[in-house]
Amino acid sequence: MKLTHTLFLIRTVNSFGWSAAMPFFAIYLEVERGVGLGVIGAAYLVSGLLSLCGQLLGGWFTDLFGSKSVMLTGYTSSIVSSTLMAYMLWAKFNVLPIILLYVGFSFFRALSNPATSALIASQKQRTQIASGFSLQTMGGNIGFGLGPAAGGILSERLGYPSVFALSALAASAALALALVLIRFDELTRTDLRVRGGSKPKLSGLLPKGKETLGFLGVVVVLFYVDGSLYTPLSLYSAGFIHLSNQEIGLLFTTNGLLIAVLQLPLIQLLERSGWINYAPTLSAILMASAYIAVANTHSFEAYIVAMAVATVGEILLTVPTQLMITALSGPSNRGAYQGYYSAATSTGRTLASFITPITFLVFNPPSHAWYVVGIVSIVGGIAHLAVHGGIERTESYPEETARNPK
Repeated sequence: MKLTHTLFLIRTVNSFGWSAAMPFFAIYLEVERGVGLGVIGAAYLVSGLLSLCGQLLGGWFTDLFGSKSVMLTGYTSSIVSSTLMAYMLWAKFNVLPIILLYVGFSFFRALSNPATSALIASQKQRTQIASGFSLQTMGGNIGFGLGPAAGGILSERLGYPSVFALSALAASAALALALVLIRFDELTRTDLRVRGGSKPKLSGLLPKGKETLGFLGVVVVLFYVDGSLYTPLSLYSAGFIHLSNQEIGLLFTTNGLLIAVLQLPLIQLLERSGWINYAPTLSAILMASAYIAVANTHSFEAYIVAMAVATVGEILLTVPTQLMITALSGPSNRGAYQGYYSAATSTGRTLASFITPITFLVFNPPSHAWYVVGIVSIVGGIAHLAVHGGIERTESYPEETARNPK
């Protein structure tokens, strides 16, 4: 089995377990334990900050110690933290230790992502990198499409502890697949190591250049918009529109399955047309229109349509921006740059989980909060137009890579 296909399978399984729990933890705190939206937002803020640290450390450790150590550590830690979370919810521990453990759960989930992304970024041709990132995104979203549906059913029939038990099982499966299907002894830490270079120094892994820093800033803004589609929309749908857990799960299933179907063909079309660097701006326009629709509807059917529009926007955001950060990295720091990218996406989504729910309490009616998210989306799209030219001038793929390989 090809490495990209193996990583696709592992990402599908791992994402399935994570997404089965993620949308419903906030609902558990609000509905079952009576925790206020402000406290929930703060919990997700801290969770996102530690997730950011996990992404950064995972990226650095990938370049310094190799993908094997990082992946296996991340999956094993996820098994332990998910199992403990299931037990604590079942035993009805106090809310504070439950929230603290969830923070740790988020940190460990983040460790392995840069390691798998760096393996794809080190492929020999740009077309392989684009296809690999597309497959990784598809796998993540197939899992994300199935996970919330399973989590919604389990949480209503067996209780919330069952969703974290399912997450532990999925992490165990991901660990087993990595051990069985990936020949880690054939993998290198970086392209530099293959060519006989020395072990990368930490100082060489730091982000360099105004193009890189500016682009990462744009990624934070655009993924704030993307992040509002998940935990904030779940809270809004449950607390103000009164959708059921199963309906909320179906919303996310629509998102995941559409990405699974459309991701690869849309990215291939953008690559052939030469418009892939402009895709995030179009994404911003689509996301803004979807949030305006959310602000003006109360029906489940209309939410499905809005989710479909936002999903196309997400497709146009994820792989194109990941290709751009790969273009800015070099052979010896691909893991670190994938870690910075993952940290930037986590920062944006974390800010969305913290800020957007608070705006529901600020605006009257709460639906007006979605107009703010739409405005942020348009601002992010304009900012991307301002920075993408610098990325095109500094492209740095592996030496064997060509934009149009023969």
